[in-house]
Amino acid sequence: METTIKVQLTLVYSDATTRNLTFNGVEAEAIPDVKEKVQAINANMPAVVAATFVSANGAPVTMIRSAKIITTQEEVIYRAS
Repeated sequence: METTIKVQLTLVYSDATTRNLTFNGVEAEAIPDVKEKVQAINANMPAVVAATFVSANGAPVTMIRSAKIITTQEEVIYRAS
């Protein structure tokens, strides 16, 4: 059985738009730190982050609204010979 982990962040921009950003291939050991890191970024949004992650209209990101951890387990249930 193969397990994959993703973290999906919902970013909020100064023009009131949002966008989901997904990080694939997240290691299980990193999961406990997600909440703390999101809170730290929201407490003091680095200027470089705001300038890098912009909306379709060019507005800077103002906060991370949510972080979703998505775990997928795949199992082969049928194999043709």
